[in-house]
Amino acid sequence: MDQNGHTKTSGRVVRGTSCTQLMATCAAGMNPDRPAWKDGNKPTDAEKLRAIEGFFAYCGRYEIDVANHAIYHYPEVAWMPNFVGTKQQRPYTFDGELLTFSGKTTNRPGVESWAITWRKFK
Repeated sequence: MDQNGHTKTSGRVVRGTSCTQLMATCAAGMNPDRPAWKDGNKPTDAEKLRAIEGFFAYCGRYEIDVANHAIYHYPEVAWMPNFVGTKQQRPYTFDGELLTFSGKTTNRPGVESWAITWRKFK
């Protein structure tokens, strides 16, 4: 994580946020270097594609499997339609006040692995 709270991934910094309430979670992240559209009201097809490739988001219920150190997310809203209604397993670790879940991905160009860290709110 850099000094601004951004995660460095495969040479890129990914800006993201997540929040959790009432056994539901939302996570979102974006490539802060993705270019702005030349015409904000009429993006080209190429600009639309670059925008979605540099972004992710989902929200839904979750459950924690303490014995297997896994969080299971059940997306109900997602940037990718095929994500909705699935069960996403995320291994997690605790380190003091930090909860980190992470994984490896093979379907995102330039992304070999990822991690999201939450700090306990005081």
